[in-house]
Amino acid sequence: MVSLALLAETALVLNTGQAVAVGDIRPATASVSGARKPAGAAEAANTASAVLMARSQGRRIEVLSERTESSTTWALPSGSLRTESFAGPVRVKRNDKWQNIDTSLSDQGDDLKPKAAVADVTVSDGGEGRLASVARGRTRFTMGWQSRLPAPKVTGSTASYDLGAGQTLKVTAQKQGFSDDVVLASAPRTRPRTGYRSSSTG
Repeated sequence: MVSLALLAETALVLNTGQAVAVGDIRPATASVSGARKPAGAAEAANTASAVLMARSQGRRIEVLSERTESSTTWALPSGSLRTESFAGPVRVKRNDKWQNIDTSLSDQGDDLKPKAAVADVTVSDGGEGRLASVARGRTRFTMGWQSRLPAPKVTGSTASYDLGAGQTLKVTAQKQGFSDDVVLASAPRTRPRTGYRSSSTG
């Protein structure tokens, strides 16, 4: 009886393209004693498939076709849809596939770059000139340093440069840019000097 009910539900969902509640249909797992919890990813390619999976498995299923950089849509066991919206981007599209934002820095030759960010962020791997830059579209902002930078120590999203005399320059990659700080090991006797240079285009 469960399989017939699910087939009827499939027909209704595919014909209307909507989340439809059909009578008092119970998830298939409810009629099987000692059934195991559903295995596999809680996601489906489209709304119709997600609704059917959610009803049959008794859990929420993500509708992949409705993903955006700042929202996630779920089909619920009740047959309804729920969309979660975020204040900013939580994923980016790479090679036609969504990827969760990950600002952990990785070595890209002359630069350090976050694994997945909204903007094109680069951080210096040491040497002369540029400290960090961010670009998106035609707009680019670049920050330089007054002297040669040592090779940084990288921890997660942050590159730390030992400037000597108890000073450490830290640059942290963010999903849409970067931040920088100079950390002092102790209170200085005189006002410390920093040597930033900046330029922008676009």
